[in-house]
Amino acid sequence: MNSSPLLDVTHDPARLSHVAAANVDGAEFPIQNLPFGVFSTQGRGRRIGVAIGDRILDLATADRLGLFDECAADVRQAAKCEDLAELFRLGRPAMTALRRTVAKVLDERFADAATVGSALVPMNAATLHLPVPVTAFTDMCASTFHIGRRRGNDAHGQPICPPAFRTIPIGYDGRAGSVQISGHPVTRPNGTWQPQHDGGEPRFGPEPRLDYELELGIWIGGEPNPPGTPISVEQAEQRIVGFCLLNDWSARGIQFWETMLGPFLGKSIATTLSPWVVTADALAPFRAPAFARPPSDPAVPAHLYDERDRASGGIDLAMEAWRVDAVGNRRDLCRTNFRHMYWTPAQMVAHHASNGCSLSVGNLIGSGTASGPEYEAAACLIERIATASAGARLACRWRQRDAARARGAERLSDDRVRRSHGERVTCAEMAGPGEKLGREHRAMRRLIDLSIPIENGVESDPPGNEPEVTYHTHDNTAPMLARFFEGLTADQLPDGEGWAVERVRLSTHNGTHMDAPWHYHSVQDRELPGGERPSMTIDEIPLEWCWQRGVKLDFRDLPDGHVVSTDEIDAELERIGHELRPLDIVLMNTSAGAAYGQPGFVSRGCGFGREATLHLTRQGVRVVGTDAWSWDAPFVHTAKRYAETGDASIVWEGHKAGRDIGYCQLEKLGGLEQLPPVGFEVLCFPVKIRGASAGWSRVVAVFDE
Repeated sequence: MNSSPLLDVTHDPARLSHVAAANVDGAEFPIQNLPFGVFSTQGRGRRIGVAIGDRILDLATADRLGLFDECAADVRQAAKCEDLAELFRLGRPAMTALRRTVAKVLDERFADAATVGSALVPMNAATLHLPVPVTAFTDMCASTFHIGRRRGNDAHGQPICPPAFRTIPIGYDGRAGSVQISGHPVTRPNGTWQPQHDGGEPRFGPEPRLDYELELGIWIGGEPNPPGTPISVEQAEQRIVGFCLLNDWSARGIQFWETMLGPFLGKSIATTLSPWVVTADALAPFRAPAFARPPSDPAVPAHLYDERDRASGGIDLAMEAWRVDAVGNRRDLCRTNFRHMYWTPAQMVAHHASNGCSLSVGNLIGSGTASGPEYEAAACLIERIATASAGARLACRWRQRDAARARGAERLSDDRVRRSHGERVTCAEMAGPGEKLGREHRAMRRLIDLSIPIENGVESDPPGNEPEVTYHTHDNTAPMLARFFEGLTADQLPDGEGWAVERVRLSTHNGTHMDAPWHYHSVQDRELPGGERPSMTIDEIPLEWCWQRGVKLDFRDLPDGHVVSTDEIDAELERIGHELRPLDIVLMNTSAGAAYGQPGFVSRGCGFGREATLHLTRQGVRVVGTDAWSWDAPFVHTAKRYAETGDASIVWEGHKAGRDIGYCQLEKLGGLEQLPPVGFEVLCFPVKIRGASAGWSRVVAVFDE
């Protein structure tokens, strides 16, 4: 029997729900996901729900309304329980059947959507709880990159790990009582630690090096194996009923000092996890081959070898950790992928039971820190410190071409922990002794101005479109100032000086500016699920678009007038080792940048047409930028092509792509040659002009140092 989850109609990426919020681009809970959880509302106790868009389907209510009549009696009874324990006990077949029924009643084509609506609860009105009481918690260690980050590489170029690591999955039994739902307060613990990792008089007090670990939680279900009875890898796969994101908090100072028998106080602080259980079926489209063992490694041990597991036991799952401060600013901490794990989930479970250990409902297994090979994929802070001390660069390479980014499984639901001053975080940062968890570490920042000045006499726009600045200086404005104060004369002012003021004649498209979708066309988003809508003006642009991770692509070697293709964009992304993420701000460095202010500037640089623009916006990019006069190829070159071909579709084609997916352009940027490809953020808030097509913007690149 093939134990891997199978693809079926529930995985159709084109499938939509009658819950509108589930169909929004980038929704965390589309109809392809349908994670299970436990919730309560005011006046009603705990019950099982399924997340869909911004709603929770109350399974007990849905059953009472007759929506689950096609399900087996034991499945219906389990769906009406106060937690997921009974459903977990019934195992994967029951969860598969129930998930298919839920998908059917939430489908936009379901005939009785009104009845389903009676069983939907607003997510913001619900309190979420642990899916089941945690009866046992085991934390594994399954990434060579996590273990080897502080040890270096061996003669084969592989991370140095303890001898046992490549022969068996390593783990330890943690404390079930420390497992909490995301949002539970985490207190900086007291313990014994050294001021420096490698020395100093031990002292007792608040942990100085509190850390996070980004992991995948593995929920065990099915009937328990009798004590003394091992299970195979194939059986282990069937025992895994679902996954969640998991943060295993670590007190590094305490951990390093006390480790002799194994983890103790340093790892019993808190384990926080997502309340939603993403079923194994939901992740079926993202199953991948197991980690490719280097030739120098030992063979997979016989009790952990399974052909199907080697072929599809891995999971190509993009994982991220970030911090959000009290005012909503996001800071990325880690971007990794679960496919880098040396051992598969089924191997971890099978080895756990290989000595006859009985695994039962309520058992939770942490995958171990899910670090990848690159610095950016270090899934805890201690790895970053170790790597940085060895001279690693912040702007690192990251390849993640085929990550789980299709509808339905891009995000399991982030593990959020609330800190005392209002931040939402997925980790703790290192702070001084005695500080409460929540003190914000303020890194030194370096800023690079990417804007050009508005000035007279510089070729920055076509003839007749240049800005005009009239300067009024201190020596000729004293009478102007004195008029506001009866009886005051100009010579009574200090040094007889007035004020400096300027009058400017310009358009919203002079200088460095941001274009809104209204500039390109009257409607936008024809291609998106919600359909066509009036284009946004500059005062309607979401602020979150304007402060995001920056990416610079270098096209300075391309000739003037060249229209960049999607293949050329992908080749440049491959060269810099970057995978685009929604809301990345993508800046194009062209030959126009070096020609700013010189004759012919408006005709310099390559451009980006419809194909390249949609290639970016379909990946979630909403702000792009160029150092040229226009995002499209310069008009003089496009005019020649139009004269040759008569093809009107090439006219302003990059701008007109905004009809299909609305986006913003930054034009006439400066200094892009100073930027590395990645490793910085971009701030580009436009001036707010009511109903305007564009707004001037002071664009800045920000580096944490």
